[in-house]
Amino acid sequence: MEKNSSIVPDIKISGVYGFLNIRTIIAGYVIFCTAILWIFDGTGDTGDSITHYLYAKYAFKYPEFFLHHWAKPIFMLLAAPFAQFDFIGIKIFNISMFLASSVLVYKLSKELRLNNAPLATLFCLISPLSILLVFSGLTEYTFNTLLILSIYLITIKRLSLSLLIVSFLPFVRPEGVLIIGVFGLFLILRKNYLHVFLLTIGHIVYSVAGASLHNDLFWVFTQNPNATLEIMYGAGSFLYFFVIEYHILGPIIYSLVFIGLFIFIRDHKSFVHGEIILLIIASFLVYFIAHGAFHYFGIFKSMGQKRVMIATTSLTAIIAIIGFNWLEIKGWRILGLAISKVFLILAILFPFSTLPGSISWKEYIFFRDEQKVAHQAADFIKENGLLTDTTRLFCNYPSIYLHLDRDMFDQNFNLKLNNGTVSQARDGDIIIWDSWFTRADEFFMEDQLLAQSNLKEIKRYNYYFKSEDWYFIVLKGI
Repeated sequence: MEKNSSIVPDIKISGVYGFLNIRTIIAGYVIFCTAILWIFDGTGDTGDSITHYLYAKYAFKYPEFFLHHWAKPIFMLLAAPFAQFDFIGIKIFNISMFLASSVLVYKLSKELRLNNAPLATLFCLISPLSILLVFSGLTEYTFNTLLILSIYLITIKRLSLSLLIVSFLPFVRPEGVLIIGVFGLFLILRKNYLHVFLLTIGHIVYSVAGASLHNDLFWVFTQNPNATLEIMYGAGSFLYFFVIEYHILGPIIYSLVFIGLFIFIRDHKSFVHGEIILLIIASFLVYFIAHGAFHYFGIFKSMGQKRVMIATTSLTAIIAIIGFNWLEIKGWRILGLAISKVFLILAILFPFSTLPGSISWKEYIFFRDEQKVAHQAADFIKENGLLTDTTRLFCNYPSIYLHLDRDMFDQNFNLKLNNGTVSQARDGDIIIWDSWFTRADEFFMEDQLLAQSNLKEIKRYNYYFKSEDWYFIVLKGI
């Protein structure tokens, strides 16, 4: 059977895109990231990004964090050394991870005999949300890199190493369990039955390693913080992620992914290494559909956060290049080259436009309005002598600990604020109640706070977000 024309023997980039070689793309991205790091001081988001960073920063002080389920043990191992250099260190870690994944996308595209391999790297790097959140402490980029590395290793005949890496993915992000299932089915279809055992190594290693600390050999299952069918943050449409993926990839790459999926389904027998491309597509679709289901049922603490799809950025880049190559070579014959050039130009320009789904600089690169207000509250208590190194702080807002450079895990001086701890506040203690983390995570409401006879309100800070008034309340123990 004739091979699909998106697969060419020399896997070279088309002459018209020759200036977009892998070195140029990587160099351009490094320059861009350097400028962002130099100019902006945002944290990506205000919750998990900072909290993962704080766990990594204090991991050597509290070694049990290397076996902490929510903090993610493999992420801790890789990120902790970088986090010792403050938040810029964790940003550099994620940038390094994203660069590594983009290079692996290029190498994998070449192994798969896909034309225009450097453009697959470009598609990986210019997804709008991925551009922004790389300047954070989030775990998605590590997951994305290890996943694409695992697939690449299969193409270079390192199957056992690939499966070992996959077995540890659940200790980077919980969705790793889904990927283990996909790879397990892949092995069964290939009749590699003996290799299936390798997919259990990660759980075996961490079950044994943490058994003494957690007093439970099966702690990796029983203490999974996301393993709940209770609706914690609401539910939504099953098609939510089909819509939101537009804002993650941008309309051009989003369209190319659909084209790539269609072309592979139609012509799968004509692709070189079709089983590897099928593994890529299956991993993406299982991850994608699973999150749609989680959001629809409101289970596993799903909040419908679009950032979770960053973990599949490398997969979508490979699928998109299949769609792009079809447009260029087979789509409309002579018009194909012109159309593909237009798609490429639009894909590059879109993230920096002002259209819906483009880069939201204010939301991710800068400190958000709520962080600025939180920092005002933190500065107020510090500048007025209300908070010293030995003052107890009751607070759930991560950015305040980041701003004050306080060890949020030292329970002698820093405590969570909830209905169980508020009664412990004594004279001189400082309490900061916030509208999101304290309500959503600790279920401690403002009326419960104000009903406490051992607290006195000192100051209140308001900010406006999503058509609502949100606020921080600063109180002192009396």
